[in-house]
Amino acid sequence: MGAGARAPASASERAAASERAQALASRLVPLGISERDLQRHLAIAERLDLLGREKMARRIRGCNRRGIILECDCGPKKAKKVRFVCDTRSCQSSSYRRFSRLKGRYGMIVRSMKRAKFVTLGYRASPLLEFDGVLSSFHRFRRKKVKTEEYDSKTGRRLYRRVWNQDYGLLCLEAKWKNDHWWIHLHIISEGPWIDIVQLTRDWEEHTGQTSANVDVKRAYRLRGAMRYLLGYTFKHMDAPPNEEAAFLNAAYHKRFLSIFGLNREKLHKLIGSPYIVLCHICGSPYEFVGFDDARGPRVILKGSLDGPPHDLGESFL
Repeated sequence: MGAGARAPASASERAAASERAQALASRLVPLGISERDLQRHLAIAERLDLLGREKMARRIRGCNRRGIILECDCGPKKAKKVRFVCDTRSCQSSSYRRFSRLKGRYGMIVRSMKRAKFVTLGYRASPLLEFDGVLSSFHRFRRKKVKTEEYDSKTGRRLYRRVWNQDYGLLCLEAKWKNDHWWIHLHIISEGPWIDIVQLTRDWEEHTGQTSANVDVKRAYRLRGAMRYLLGYTFKHMDAPPNEEAAFLNAAYHKRFLSIFGLNREKLHKLIGSPYIVLCHICGSPYEFVGFDDARGPRVILKGSLDGPPHDLGESFL
């Protein structure tokens, strides 16, 4: 058998896995999804198939309709089952897991701030999504320098000022569907001196070429709730029709909706946290994936000494 081929599972191994899966399923919580959410997921998945995102479409079709069986070092008797969620940006069922993961990873950056403030920068409405243009526009804006009316007393040269005087921060991208247009806002928690909102509004409107831009600056008094406030914008329901939501997921594929700016690599490694990991409260070990449970019944993935990809009970699970 070649190195890339997977060894066939014996009849005894399949029987043992089937018996184990049935025993686990009898003790684990059932799954379910409302008919309204199911029809919406199917409509979004159908649109994603047309856009060439078949893998994402399969995940959305299985969202809240399948269970993931997890085990820790305690053994099969302490196994648990959690809902399989698609973990896409627009899915409300995935919001708590994404929230916990991002809060644990970036919360230390917010807690290190001494002069934290919330900054909102609105972008012009558009019927099409342009995430890359918005992010690149902001990064050009924070590096931009403009001439002032002051001159250096020694050299006589005109002095420049930076339009963005903040040291570092977290940037959150919010997309909202309203009046048949996408409204994109940048929500920021930044560390640095106080910002003159009048000057910031003038500079931002001049940079983006828009009038009456939505710009706001507020001081963050409680750092414990600052991260929750910022992440709330990433998990808001968009209220967009299924075809527009599918277009949003296609445009947001592999895009970061929460990013860091202004920190060098050395300081970033000191402040960034570890990913969100679920640990057993008895043995303290992380839970590991062992199988699925869905409409076709529970299936434990056969692991061990078998070569190649993990085996199931004879059916593909995607």
